Amino acid sequence: MAPNLSWQSGAPIEILGRASPPSRPIWFRHQTPLECTVDGSTLITTSIQLSPPSPSPHELNLDVVRAAVRQLRWDHPAIANEHGWSGPPPAAEHAVFAYEVPGSESDIDVWLSQVVVDSRSRLLDANGDIEKAVDTLMHDLCKAHPLKAPFFLVHYLPAASLAGKHALSFSFNHAVFDAAGSFQIMDLCVSRIADALATGGERSPLPWGEEISRLPPAFVESARIPHTADKIPEDEFMVQRVKDVAQTLSTAHTLPGPRFQPFPSSTGAFMRTASPDVLTTLRTTARQNGATVFSLLMATASLSCIRVRSPVDTANVTLPFLHSPVNGRSLACTDPDDRSQWSVRISMGFNSYATRDLGRFVRSSDDSRQLIEDVWVLAREVRKQTEEQKRHMERMPVWGDDVLAAISEAFSDESIKSSRWSPILSSIGVVDTYLARSHAVATGGELTVSSPLLRPTYPPSFVGCSVALHAFTWGGKLMLTFSFPEGSMGSAEDQAIALKEGRNDDAIGLQFVNEFMYILDVIAQSAQ
Repeated sequence: MAPNLSWQSGAPIEILGRASPPSRPIWFRHQTPLECTVDGSTLITTSIQLSPPSPSPHELNLDVVRAAVRQLRWDHPAIANEHGWSGPPPAAEHAVFAYEVPGSESDIDVWLSQVVVDSRSRLLDANGDIEKAVDTLMHDLCKAHPLKAPFFLVHYLPAASLAGKHALSFSFNHAVFDAAGSFQIMDLCVSRIADALATGGERSPLPWGEEISRLPPAFVESARIPHTADKIPEDEFMVQRVKDVAQTLSTAHTLPGPRFQPFPSSTGAFMRTASPDVLTTLRTTARQNGATVFSLLMATASLSCIRVRSPVDTANVTLPFLHSPVNGRSLACTDPDDRSQWSVRISMGFNSYATRDLGRFVRSSDDSRQLIEDVWVLAREVRKQTEEQKRHMERMPVWGDDVLAAISEAFSDESIKSSRWSPILSSIGVVDTYLARSHAVATGGELTVSSPLLRPTYPPSFVGCSVALHAFTWGGKLMLTFSFPEGSMGSAEDQAIALKEGRNDDAIGLQFVNEFMYILDVIAQSAQ
């Protein structure tokens, strides 16, 4: 029987972290298996910079941001959701999202004080360097314990000068926000800031309690083909694919495993950017070679892995990836780019990939022409896997839970635990329609957005995966974030020092990043 995913009230709910039962009305809905699996143990941290119009009758300040977030909660109340239980935890069937209805504006002010943070001290510590302040803040946000953090959190850093840029750094709970959703909610927040900037943060009365009508249903329930639809034989294809890819876990090629594992581990990151010209070149040459940017990136990651750490035995070398995220928004709305159809909920599923027989690409010499040929051979193989799965995506809400169960079963095998130390890739695609370059201010001019950053964290209990690459394009640039668990691999600074001193085993993550960027550069140069 399918679980009841409707929002309801009246039942007693225990909210995570609360010492006593909530005193105000609670609306809740049960979590889907995917939402429950993510379980709030992962954060997605992001950042953007803002330039208000000049001149402007009102300044951009903390009060304006607070007024904007207040309006954002009214429009999208799910940002104030909390984890809860309808029965004894930690049984998955009892996990719920809980929304506590505010009784007055004072309740909203208390909530705003928890989720909108004045971080001007960060700017002072960085001597007015907004880039440095943001980098330090995002790194610290990645140290936070996700289960104790709000689902939605924003830090405001004011401009260091009249002509300077302001910054917002966000922390989102992955149980509600996937990567694409993180860009959407940033855009919606900026839109409300632009509105609030026109009035100086003036607040209009809102009838709190009515917003519950906008609590969104689960993605799998509102999809055109919902999770309750009858299964057909073709749905088994994606489940069997996971099982087939899982068979390669025992021969997975990994980067050197962890040396030490403090609990929990903070998340480090290397950030890289490819210019619009380079991205255009990569996209064009990928098409000419029967590939896509995604398949190029996955092929590059696979080849980087074996070039950084060449396999001793080249027979049957694989690099499996059971849970490649797929954006499912087009399955639940008529136009994914229409802001009025955006919902605060995780809206994704998974594809499964395996790059196989990687031993054929182990070369005794570094011949750039051979490397280019190898990249396109592997990229075409990856694209073929994408095409095989694409025709099944419309029914993702139907087979999604079965795929998730197959993935969980595969990773429960202790004998393949070391295989998690293979790099993974999450390609978010073009996000310009999710994060606008600017928003009009009613009093004139525009509030301009720049420098978007994305840095997902690792779950505290997850010690696998050496490097996770999250890639997206915005403003014509290809943005690459290589995240890694610092507890196992050391910080970015530690790895840079180790590489400079020739301690390569202590700089595996940085070596992988450098090799990845080198291969992309070779491909781009070959097309010019």
